[in-house]
Amino acid sequence: MKLKIIKALLRASILVLFSMLTLTSCIYTPDPSVITLEEYRFSKEGDLQRAVAGNYLTHPVAVVHDFYRNGIGDEMNPVKVYFEVVSGGGTVDDAYLVLNPSEKVETHWQLGSEQTLQSMKARVYDSDDNFLNELTFQALAFQSGRWDPVSLEPDASVLDLASDTIRKTTFMVARGKLFRQGDVYFRWQEIVDANLRGVYSVKIDSQGTIYVGVWSGDVFKSQDGGTSFSQVTKPIPGYQGHFELYITADDKVWVSRWGYPLRYSADGGQSWIEAQSGLENNPQVNEVFSLSNGHLLTLSDADRTLYRSTDAGVNWEAINTPEGTAKIYVTPEDDIIVLTQRNGLSLYQSSDEGQTYERKYALGVDYYSSPMGTVFHKYGSDYYICMTGGGIVKTSDFETFNLFWDNTDVRELWMDHNGVMLATQLNHGMVFYYR
Repeated sequence: MKLKIIKALLRASILVLFSMLTLTSCIYTPDPSVITLEEYRFSKEGDLQRAVAGNYLTHPVAVVHDFYRNGIGDEMNPVKVYFEVVSGGGTVDDAYLVLNPSEKVETHWQLGSEQTLQSMKARVYDSDDNFLNELTFQALAFQSGRWDPVSLEPDASVLDLASDTIRKTTFMVARGKLFRQGDVYFRWQEIVDANLRGVYSVKIDSQGTIYVGVWSGDVFKSQDGGTSFSQVTKPIPGYQGHFELYITADDKVWVSRWGYPLRYSADGGQSWIEAQSGLENNPQVNEVFSLSNGHLLTLSDADRTLYRSTDAGVNWEAINTPEGTAKIYVTPEDDIIVLTQRNGLSLYQSSDEGQTYERKYALGVDYYSSPMGTVFHKYGSDYYICMTGGGIVKTSDFETFNLFWDNTDVRELWMDHNGVMLATQLNHGMVFYYR
């Protein structure tokens, strides 16, 4: 009796084990003739290019069949790829292409002019018209007479920009790196140099010498158009960190930092001379200007007062200053232009070195910015002024003004050597181009 029970239990155990093995085999052994959706892999090439509106992108856009990375082999059939422009108004040369395994298909995209950021989709189907995947391509189309927004790096993080209208070059600082403008105004090439780490400022003198300030408290210069850089004598001995860097019309290089004397170099950075007498408590200054008579002007960030030096910076004296002064500029005719922040923004002009001022323009704003960044630019006979929080105004004589760009979010303005404007807004992460 016991023997029969044992045999019965043994048979039952064998049947259960066989059933489990059979079930496991059914679950975990795939049919090699079936290719699942997860085993299809596609990638894209040519995304995020830039071109002038109406032109073709420099490189084709492509869909790549990446199935070999999954080790599937030759079982896959060709797939169908349909390209369709979904925004911007552009066209593609090939709307339908057949894509073989481990290969890629390309088409050329001609951008439209309806908007800056344009999109195109590539939809992939198998030979039985079953949907497999969708890839989105984006491109930027730039058009004259339009403010084109860009949220891509590096220019979306522009921190400083310097242009040379004589040698037709422009340099930009972004993300701690230095860039040279490329063949068109919206393309930038990084300058790779081991010395240029933590870049935050770039300036160019009248001879084309490029000066770059870095976070180590050092200054590097280039006399070959940015091909190579060499370190100058440290402006503030023992100091590491940020400082303001300016160049006056007489090619003196100025360095200013809170708590340290204002100083300048008249020999290209070989030596530095302190120039702080009369500037109490070593304030940081906002710009330094050299007038045709040799006098110097600067604005103290501490008390928002204009200071003048008649002896090349040895001594400074406070002069008449409009209340609420935030930024100053000196025209080629030695007129002092003052931008104030008080009950909105106002522009004042002085033609007698600060003895008297005349209010020329006023604009209501949504916010104030302090300290104020780069706001004054001259190109040809016209001046462009960024009224931070109000917009950009244009004038040729400081008598007649027009609101060139009505944008209450605008914060800072730069201009390249061809007069192309780059403007940032209150919230960083985007730059606007205007040509």
